Amino acid sequence: MLAGNQDLRMENSRLEIRKDRLHMENHDLKQKQLQLQKDNEELEQRHEDLQYTNSELQTVNDRLSADNHTLE
Repeated sequence: MLAGNQDLRMENSRLEIRKDRLHMENHDLKQKQLQLQKDNEELEQRHEDLQYTNSELQTVNDRLSADNHTLE
């Protein structure tokens, strides 16, 4: 009986250690998820900014192209 209790205590201790490790891993993953969400939002904003700049440049390019045709 004592050996059985000792085995159970050892198993319980092992499971507690595993639980603590998983808790820390979960915390780390949540932090990474938050950082990735923030990075994604920044990238989406940058993408929108670049699309706007691209649109402006396309407008300027179209005007210059029209001017070139006028000069020819």
